[in-house]
Amino acid sequence: MPLLYGEGQAKAFKRLPEEILKSTDDESIFAWRQPRYRVEGKTYWSLLANSPSAFDLGQTSKDLNGMVPQRSKYLSLRSGSSMSMTNRGLDLELPLTPFPIDMSGTIFLAFLNCEFRRGQASINPAILLQRAAWDRNSHFVRIRPDILALSMMNSIILPDELLNMIRNGQKDVLQEAIPRQIFVPHSTPDLRYLKGVIFRPEMKGLAKESKMVVRVRSRSPTWQYFVDARSGPSTTPESYEINFDLAPGPSLGSLQASIVLGVLELDLGSSDARQCLVMGLEPLPPNPFQTMPLYFSPWYAFEEQTWIAKQDFSRVLDKTQRRLEWRVPDIVTAKIGIESRYSSLFYSLTLEIENSRKVNTWF
Repeated sequence: MPLLYGEGQAKAFKRLPEEILKSTDDESIFAWRQPRYRVEGKTYWSLLANSPSAFDLGQTSKDLNGMVPQRSKYLSLRSGSSMSMTNRGLDLELPLTPFPIDMSGTIFLAFLNCEFRRGQASINPAILLQRAAWDRNSHFVRIRPDILALSMMNSIILPDELLNMIRNGQKDVLQEAIPRQIFVPHSTPDLRYLKGVIFRPEMKGLAKESKMVVRVRSRSPTWQYFVDARSGPSTTPESYEINFDLAPGPSLGSLQASIVLGVLELDLGSSDARQCLVMGLEPLPPNPFQTMPLYFSPWYAFEEQTWIAKQDFSRVLDKTQRRLEWRVPDIVTAKIGIESRYSSLFYSLTLEIENSRKVNTWF
């Protein structure tokens, strides 16, 4: 590709695969690799190579010496599926399987519909992807482009580094890869956060005849109280909000352990139906490649008011001790989702009820 004024060779080369992808679904264009020394110092990568040398696989692996990725001659479930590209990144479908020993739940192997040929055998490559957003399970970035896993004759051939990881973790079975529609940005995604948390004192899943009412008896100072006079008859006008502009939330680099964002003391209409609902954030567990996570995880827990009065949050801060249910006698749980307000995204915290009485089924 000829250089445009002001761009370097890397940007000029990236325009070549971008043009190729406009007219083909050939995934061999993603089967490139970098030497280990070029990967050090850079964590997140796009799907497109920035140099033709990235396709010279012999310089990074003797096992792949002389082999060139090419479009597969066999059909797959995704054959003919379209890719779309914007100025931000690529939207496409790839089969993903979780990396076996990853406790963070963010690292995946993505299998490409292309092949290396060796004699009569075809070898299909797979690349490493990391989930990039909590609110979008379709957003990924590529990591460790010095690693290509290979699939051949129903077997997965992994580099020694990955094999040692899996063996040390005593888990060596890969799950079947499932096609997923994903988005991979051209550059490192911005580390932007949700603006806060919204809670409405209402219960999802209540029977029509139920007289249960959710009341907030008290709240920690981080929660603000609002009444929306414009709300409809099916929407609770009251809401409680933690706004990170007023009660600053953590950044990814600063969050090293679970923290409490706020507490609401709830009353469901009787003296024995009172509990505190605690909302917090926590970092993800480290992944096997030690790449920094691109988001943190929200959590909730129910806790006795006596523990909150003593400022004792030890049970809710311990993930293994958190109580996620409240029996009144039906089972009350909470769900964390996403809600838009003021054109910004917030975590939404919603109560739900599940009838604990078993229903007999007659056959």
